[in-house]
Amino acid sequence: MFLMLLHDNKLLEDKDLFSLLKKNDRKAFAEIYKRHNRSLYQLSLFYLKDSELAKDIVQDVFMLLWELRFSICIQTNLGNYLYTTTKNIILKTILEKDKEVMRAYEMEIHFKSIENELQEKIRSEKRATHLYKAIEKLPKQKKEVCLLKLNQNLSNQEIAQQMGVSIQTVKNHYNQSLKFLKFYLQNDLSMLFPLMIAIYINSTFIK
Repeated sequence: MFLMLLHDNKLLEDKDLFSLLKKNDRKAFAEIYKRHNRSLYQLSLFYLKDSELAKDIVQDVFMLLWELRFSICIQTNLGNYLYTTTKNIILKTILEKDKEVMRAYEMEIHFKSIENELQEKIRSEKRATHLYKAIEKLPKQKKEVCLLKLNQNLSNQEIAQQMGVSIQTVKNHYNQSLKFLKFYLQNDLSMLFPLMIAIYINSTFIK
């Protein structure tokens, strides 16, 4: 009787099909799928703009319907239940996609930050190498003053004590060294400014 009614212009209503489904009737399930899968697919496609993802959503909806067939209690009608279930899965999918996008964005920012730090480190190392090459060209005492300031961050007084000279001598050596370094590095103005800042930060110019 069921087969005849099922194939006779869909005489069975959704509520009848649902009652048969709760009795584990696979043919009723197949008919429910046939009646509703297209509209649920269109609904999913409208929100997700992805045909393959929309197909997956529909499959998930009907798999859930089959798995919960014995425990489902429908308050309105089967069509509304399937529509609501589909909307819920769509929303969950969108939220998960947004999280993936956010994670991808955060990873991109993270790696960009690492890349920037690495590039800055490379630039700093190049500047330092260039600076030390310039310092190596200084006379012995001037070179010693610069290296003590850069490597040990000593004040003029501390350098004077260590070298056994006057503070004024240290100042003179340092000022003359700066003039030489400016002249030596003048062909690379982009490097000159940060180098002099580095020297200034790592030294005590007045003391």
